[in-house]
Amino acid sequence: ITACIVTYRRKYLTQPNANFHDELSIPVKIMWFLYVWSVPNELIITLLFWALDYPVREDKSLRFDTFTNHGIIALLLLIDGNLIARIPLRIKDIVVMEIYSILYLIWTVIHAISGIGNGTYEGDLLYEVIDWKNKPIATLITSVLIVVVVVPIMFMLAWLLSLIGKGFTFAGGRRQLHAY
Repeated sequence: ITACIVTYRRKYLTQPNANFHDELSIPVKIMWFLYVWSVPNELIITLLFWALDYPVREDKSLRFDTFTNHGIIALLLLIDGNLIARIPLRIKDIVVMEIYSILYLIWTVIHAISGIGNGTYEGDLLYEVIDWKNKPIATLITSVLIVVVVVPIMFMLAWLLSLIGKGFTFAGGRRQLHAY
């Protein structure tokens, strides 16, 4: 939705913008926030799926949706944000990922206690490695390692990739100002 809003309001985003006074428009701020949240998160989802969840699955069939949900989306987000839109990722944004990770872990506990289920007939676990009812100690250790080790490492990877993306740029001095 935000991408549609930003595209619709593109005349306000044209660079150089004479009305730009060191303040970004609301749609751009929303888009940048969503990118800061989604790219490291998608990298974490991809890593954790292939390292922790896929090896313990009973159904090890490799379908298109498995690759799409756990790899291709991360690649497309990196290409779009780093090479096309050049959205900045800052070190201080790691706070967003840590807060999200903690909130998600709280949700997994609520999910386990409430018995909501995962929408399939295979059981009520979101992931096989996050089982608060049957393996609380192993789940706690896994969760702490994810929040303390995996999230910062994957965020730093996303940050480093965003720095590489800045190298694929052209000089903007000859850029034309388009009036809509």
